[in-house]
Amino acid sequence: MKKTTNILWIFLLLAFTFTANAETNACTSVDTTEIYFVNGVWNSLAQARDGRNLLKSAYKQNLESQYPGQKFEFKLAYNYSAGKVFAFKY
Repeated sequence: MKKTTNILWIFLLLAFTFTANAETNACTSVDTTEIYFVNGVWNSLAQARDGRNLLKSAYKQNLESQYPGQKFEFKLAYNYSAGKVFAFKY
């Protein structure tokens, strides 16, 4: 009985492993990778765009040569709320 239970557990573990592997492999068919540049605090929109463009010029050509057939899009995630973090000393 114990041997049958062990075989059942092994079968279930293998079944779940293959299912999870099949789900993660579905993502590899995407040929575009989006890379987001997140601006720092107290940056203007123009400064954030400049930072994104610097990131793009530094890495796009290298990434495309390492991963042929893959497209890379560099996008900006800018904080339009202009919220700032302040540190107070007590």
